[in-house]
This record gives sequence, structure tokens and C-alpha cells, in this order.
Amino acid sequence: MGKESNVRQDDTSSVEQIKNLIFGAEIRVFNEQFTALEKQLNDHKRLFDKKIQLLSEEIAGNLANLDGIIQTKLDANQKQLQKEIEKLNDDKVDREKLKEVLLKIIEGV
Repeated sequence: MGKESNVRQDDTSSVEQIKNLIFGAEIRVFNEQFTALEKQLNDHKRLFDKKIQLLSEEIAGNLANLDGIIQTKLDANQKQLQKEIEKLNDDKVDREKLKEVLLKIIEGV
């Protein structure tokens, strides 16, 4: 068994040596190109992550501003509605007074 394992290792190392002789330069170029592409991909990923973070912060700020604007408008609308309700109540009271006055006039006639 020991001899077979040594023979296989020798065959494997021989194959590796032949492969390196035939394809060694191309493999190195391929590895260099692959490493460069991997670096570019990582750089782009970091750039996109940063841009996404900045956009997320900008959107969060815009939403906070929008929330403030909406709240301000809601408050203004609520005040205006309250004024309108008070006016309607005042008009109703005035009609009641008018009704009472007219009834007194009619009774006096």
C-alpha cells in the first residue's frame, strides 16, 4: 500500500508539473485577472453600500420633514374646523334667540 500511495503522489506531482509547464503562465494571468476583478467587485460593493446608506439617511430625513409638514397642516385644519364648528354653534344659538323673539312678537300680536 505504501508503494501505491507514493506512486500516486509521484504521478500527481508529475501531472501538476506538466500542467504548470503547459498552462502555468495562463493560470497566473487568469489568477491575476480574477483577483483584480474580485477587488473591483468589492470596491463597487462598498461604494454601493455607502450610496445606499446615504440615500437611506436622506429618505429618513425627508420623511421626518414630511411628517412635520403633515402634522402642521393637520393642526391648522383642526383649528379651522374647530372655528367652523364654533361658528355653526353660534349661528344655531342666534337662530334660537331669533325664534324666541319671533314667538314673543307673535304672542304679542
